[in-house]
Formats: sequence, C-alpha cells, structure tokens
Amino acid sequence: MLLGSAAIAAVALPVTAGALLLQRGDASASTDDRTFTDVGADDDALEAYRWADATMVQPALEDGSYTPGAAVTRGDLALALHRFAGAPVVPSDAVPAMLADLDTAPERRDAQLWLFGHAALWGDLSLCVHPDEPASRESASQTLTALLRPSLSARGHSQAVTDLAAADADPTTSALAWLQDSGLLPSALTGLKADATALTRGELAQLLFRADQVLAGAG
Repeated sequence: MLLGSAAIAAVALPVTAGALLLQRGDASASTDDRTFTDVGADDDALEAYRWADATMVQPALEDGSYTPGAAVTRGDLALALHRFAGAPVVPSDAVPAMLADLDTAPERRDAQLWLFGHAALWGDLSLCVHPDEPASRESASQTLTALLRPSLSARGHSQAVTDLAAADADPTTSALAWLQDSGLLPSALTGLKADATALTRGELAQLLFRADQVLAGAG
C-alpha cells in the first residue's frame, strides 16, 4: 500500500543526479589499501566495500569487519539510500505523524521519511513500514528503481524497458528489468532474482557503487 499523497508531497525533494553522492568527490585515493577482517584482498567486490565505507553510505563495523553476507533491514536500506543522496534534510514540522513504526534514532527516522516522501518506501494497512524486517531483493529492487530512475532520466539516461506504469506490468519484474537495462546490476549480480531472499550488505554496496558510477557517466 502506497500511503498519503499529501504526506509524500510534504517531504519529497527533487531526485536529481546533482543531489546524489557525486558531489562528495572520489574517495578511492584514500581507500586503496583499506582492508576488512573478513574480506580477502582478492575479493572482486572489495572496491565496492571500500567505497561504501569511505563515503559512509554503508560503513564497516567497529570491529573492522564488513560482514558482506549479513542481511540488510528495510531501515538499513533507507539509511544507506539517504546517505547516498547526501543526507538531505527532512523538515521536522513538515510530515504528518502517520507512520506507526518509524525508528526513534533521528538519522534513521529521517531516512525513512525521506524515502517515503519519494514514494520509494511503503507502509502497510497498519501504517507500518517495518524498518527492522529484512529488505527482500524484491522490495529492494522496487525501492532502488523508484529512487534512481528519476536521477538517470534527469540526465537523459533512458532505456526501452517495461513501462512501470503500464496496467499489465509486473512491478517486480519491470523494476528488475529497468535496473538491468540501466547498467545498475554489476556483473557479479547479473543473476540476481527479485524474490523474497534478503538483500545482503555486500549486494547493496555493489549496487550503490555501480549506481554512483552510472550516474557519474550519465548525460
């Protein structure tokens, strides 16, 4: 269930490439030798993990591990995407108190409201967004598409994929098709299925690292 067009209008901000992480600059020069206690130096995804850690989009844990196989919750996904966009401010007085289970930590709460405001985070019939539940690959693919498609479209980057607004379109299949056709699936994740399997930290780092590269080259 997609909730509240009035609430969405209240917190929605323009999603353009200029608002995303591109403005942070290239962190690779200072992270080429960054290591993690549980990631080998020959891991194909190491560059993505270093990028996610250096930009704080999805940092390593305090013990020095990256835990790429750990499941991402819906709240974790919202937080990573909000940071990816540069953590835009959400006015505290602009949002009706209509979601029942937002995180109490301010940064995580703002991330969920921001994503909700972009029609990329959905509540159920009980007005709950379930931030502590695992983010399935199915829901994550729809969230990523809802958030990133306007950014790429604004840069003139478009593909002939299934129309997400078509009455007969399966939103899960068409969202995954858009991610694939937009080049947002790294080669290591080309077999990713939009199913109920929980998205992992490693997969999210690779997806957002690739998204940053695609956005940088769009237009």
